[in-house]
Amino acid sequence: MPYFGSFALLCALALGLYSLVVGAISLLRENPVSRRLSETARRAGIAGFLAVAAAAVALVWSAFHDDFSVAYIQHHSNRDLPLPYKCIKWISA
Repeated sequence: MPYFGSFALLCALALGLYSLVVGAISLLRENPVSRRLSETARRAGIAGFLAVAAAAVALVWSAFHDDFSVAYIQHHSNRDLPLPYKCIKWISA
């Protein structure tokens, strides 16, 4: 699961950069192609949000399954912590 989270964040970075560059290009030009470019930039932004959400789910999954290969889980959790306290810790953080 940590590899999935890292991959999701890498995809989110690539999608964010694509959205930024293509969105800027589509704003500078005024032709029918720029409308399609702006639509792909918008969809890349939505996909980037979903990729970040998937990475967050992977981090929560790692916390609930006590995966101490993730540095954040290693520093902020332990095996004896009951599940409700893990939920409260994630919500309040």
